[in-house]
Amino acid sequence: YNASITACEKSSQWQQALQLMAEMEQHWLQPDKITYSACISACSKGMQWQRALQLLAEMEDRGLYPDKMAYNATISACEKGVRWQHALELLAEMQGRGLVPDVITYNASINACAKSSQWQQALQLLAEM
Repeated sequence: YNASITACEKSSQWQQALQLMAEMEQHWLQPDKITYSACISACSKGMQWQRALQLLAEMEDRGLYPDKMAYNATISACEKGVRWQHALELLAEMQGRGLVPDVITYNASINACAKSSQWQQALQLLAEM
């Protein structure tokens, strides 16, 4: 299933990715971090920032602590949805969990700020890098 979900993610088919994840569960298969990260990324590409945030929360509810890949995909979804505050909250949450942001993390966070005319925040993030 993960390979198919990843294929959906790469082709921006977020609805199909979520459908495949639901099918997994119908067949008694548990989604893992890879499943969630691919679905979050598919939602990001489909401009579904709210669904991406829901999936990140669902991961935690299931005891699957999000990794850098899941956070990066969710921050990217917030960037595409012009939700700079959510992006910065996720960045802080990620750092609070001991995950070290990378160039992808900062790039998405900076872009979220830039798209919202939050240039001071963007410059602060640039200085943190």
